[in-house]
Amino acid sequence: MCEGLSTQPAVNKRHEFVDIMRGIGIILVVLGHSIGFMSENLNIFILSFHMPLFFFISGMLLSTKNSFKAFLKKRAIGILIPHVILSVLMIVESIIFDVFLFHRFSLWEVNYLVIFQSWFLPTLFFMEIVCYGILKLSEKGRFVLPAAILVFCVAFILTSYNGIQYVQQVLCATFFGLVGIAIKSFLLSDKASNIIKYSCCGLFLIPALAILSSFNLPVGMYMNQYGNKIVFLTTSFLGIAATFVIAKTINKNQALEFFGKNSIYIYVTQAFVLRCIMGVVNRLPFVNMNASSYPYYFIVFILAMLVEIVLILCINKLKHFKKADSDKKILL
Repeated sequence: MCEGLSTQPAVNKRHEFVDIMRGIGIILVVLGHSIGFMSENLNIFILSFHMPLFFFISGMLLSTKNSFKAFLKKRAIGILIPHVILSVLMIVESIIFDVFLFHRFSLWEVNYLVIFQSWFLPTLFFMEIVCYGILKLSEKGRFVLPAAILVFCVAFILTSYNGIQYVQQVLCATFFGLVGIAIKSFLLSDKASNIIKYSCCGLFLIPALAILSSFNLPVGMYMNQYGNKIVFLTTSFLGIAATFVIAKTINKNQALEFFGKNSIYIYVTQAFVLRCIMGVVNRLPFVNMNASSYPYYFIVFILAMLVEIVLILCINKLKHFKKADSDKKILL
């Protein structure tokens, strides 16, 4: 599966703090989508860094040990197949809501182009290919950081132009992926752990992030909306740093590790789960506001996470049965 959003170990030695970082990231994804409104203060805070966080982690865990063919195959299975499943779920969701909520249904009105409109997983796929190529060509990784600076400049020069959105998204994602590659050795070293001993400094990262993000527009990477680019860049790295400090300070947390290890399942199913829950909540007689409004979105968020836990346990149980059946056939 994909490493930035994954269910599989990405390195020989599993680092629990990486799973915790992913767990924090995917929880923020569900919470942000529960809120629904990009202009809500909490969502502005989340949007200011949570997508760059996933691209950063993906870059940090990227390896060129396998051949490009093997790498491409692994990424296609781990990223594009979940993307197709996500697209199918979104089409099913559209049909369900047309039939049960709006009491109408027409095959002609279903948005079948949603497979091309869901941006994150395809962006992650192409970003990892670009990062693989740069890392492979870079002698001992010496040119990774200069390449990141070059990609950053090109990405944000192109934000002035329309019609090349996916190119911009991949370039922006590649920048964060390359930075992850560049400082991977430091983050996995004892030096980083020693710095975390003074993690009281990390307490200032979140307030600084909250204050700074409030001065920017809501960030929407899917539509290349970054607001002030310097502020976006600063909040992205503040958020990544804060998540890293929190993960290293916590060190071990079964709940966050569980969500981190299964983040790909959560990402693929959360939109469908949230839409269904919001549809039910909005129809309750005592709810006189939109389910995406405060305080109802906290209820929607908690319900969605509970549903996700059940789904993950079912998926992992199914995988266990399939593996057991496969092993049995081999023995026979």
